[in-house]
Amino acid sequence: MNVSIIICTWNNSKRLAITLESIGLCRVPKGLRWEIIVVNNNCTDDTNAVVNRYKERLPIVLVNEPIQGLSRAKNAGLAAVRGELIIFTDDDVKFSSNWLEAYWNAYSRMPTGFFWGGAVESEFEDSKVPPQLLSLVKDYSIVGFELPWAGVPDNPNARFISANWACTKKELETLGGFNTSLGLNAVQGKVLLGEETDMMNRLLSKGNKMWYLPEARIQHYVPKAKTTLRHISQRIKALGETYFRGLVYNPSKPKLCGVPLLVYRLIVTAQLKWVLSQLSGRPDYSQFVGYWHYCGVWKGFFKEKKT
Repeated sequence: MNVSIIICTWNNSKRLAITLESIGLCRVPKGLRWEIIVVNNNCTDDTNAVVNRYKERLPIVLVNEPIQGLSRAKNAGLAAVRGELIIFTDDDVKFSSNWLEAYWNAYSRMPTGFFWGGAVESEFEDSKVPPQLLSLVKDYSIVGFELPWAGVPDNPNARFISANWACTKKELETLGGFNTSLGLNAVQGKVLLGEETDMMNRLLSKGNKMWYLPEARIQHYVPKAKTTLRHISQRIKALGETYFRGLVYNPSKPKLCGVPLLVYRLIVTAQLKWVLSQLSGRPDYSQFVGYWHYCGVWKGFFKEKKT
């Protein structure tokens, strides 16, 4: 087997059907042996029926992971793959016709020392999302992902989005899979992120390089529920909690409950400015984003103190 595509899904059978339909339209390089691993992560809808319907047209393998959690689902998919190249994608995307071909060609040229990722274009259900807000949100699952040119990114902090990247099976096996303490539903009722970034960081630490493939393009469906202020605030807070160490501060400065006093000041300032901007009738979304980011940073420091 040459290529394995992993799709993890939870109660999203309608979008999954669109995703599988789109994969079926991709060009398949001559002689390529490939499979699609669909991981049913404790679904209660008709996901299995959708998968079985597409088995007549596509090389699908259905895997069940009864314990909720995206990292667990991905690990279940990894345990089932037979391909030498593994491509990760989501259950709510559409693919460019050369998507599969682009990954296989890149792997064929550079079979060792690299992992790859492609462009992600957001397809919004709600076209009325404030443009100012979208310009400030750094969550690629909402705003999409694109780099200015192909090859190794010039930004050392850039990481591919989880809906569109690939790596060799050999490299992933040596790293022992995804960290199950990270990712959506890692803690019941909590929004945590970072399982994919953690994996890419480990790949980079082993000397692998990222390689961006702009031609491996997908469209990622963003439902209205994910563009509400409430959902965006939760995602921004989760990003701050996951990457709280990115805030530059002087460790010798005083702290309260393990959190630098600077963080408290930033939270209060951003909250006041956001409220005042709303009262003026001209919402300043930069303050909204800042407030929830610093709330997440606060929680990251506080949790670190407790452990």
